[in-house]
Amino acid sequence: MKKVVVSGGSGFVASWVIADFLNHGYAVTTSLRSLTKADGIKRALARYVPATALANLTFFVADLTQPDGWATGMAGADGVIHVASPLGHGTESTDELACVARDGVQNVFQAAVTAGITRIVMTSSQAASTPDSQVTGTLTENFWTDPQNPELDAYRISKVTAERTAWELAAAHHLDLTTILPGAIFGPVMTQNLSSNAILLQLLQGQPALPKVPL
Repeated sequence: MKKVVVSGGSGFVASWVIADFLNHGYAVTTSLRSLTKADGIKRALARYVPATALANLTFFVADLTQPDGWATGMAGADGVIHVASPLGHGTESTDELACVARDGVQNVFQAAVTAGITRIVMTSSQAASTPDSQVTGTLTENFWTDPQNPELDAYRISKVTAERTAWELAAAHHLDLTTILPGAIFGPVMTQNLSSNAILLQLLQGQPALPKVPL
């Protein structure tokens, strides 16, 4: 049975990724910052995954901002689905948030290399391929966000930093890397992590103002 590692098992996207792999006969191990969330995640998954498949799910403790725990959690795995992304606390400068994002990718990728894993799929963001307002036409995978674009906020700059780091590490360590760049992700909520769905919930509950949100 093949085994995959999914980072950030309590997340909205990660929960559906885990369910899909379990239902396709894989063993899954997923990272959590605290194992206190494990039972709640299993209860949520039980609505979508048969008990026999759910038995193939395990957890390990690791934090994206720290290197500890990742290599041990990845031991014996065949691939990594890197979904989690450190968002900071809203108080960091652009440089600080970019550093946090870069360190998160480095910790996961270096652990994968240590564990002998060569296949990684990473959820990046459309923010890594954001043109300035003057750019028109169709963009390809060769287009990169310009970090010097004054129109961009710290989050978007941090995402392009993270993806550039991922490709640099992939080249240095001969990793088979695929990145996915969603603009926003909506869908059925399995756990309490709403992700982009929180925007829809705010509209349903009564939005007091209509902010200019770049989605």
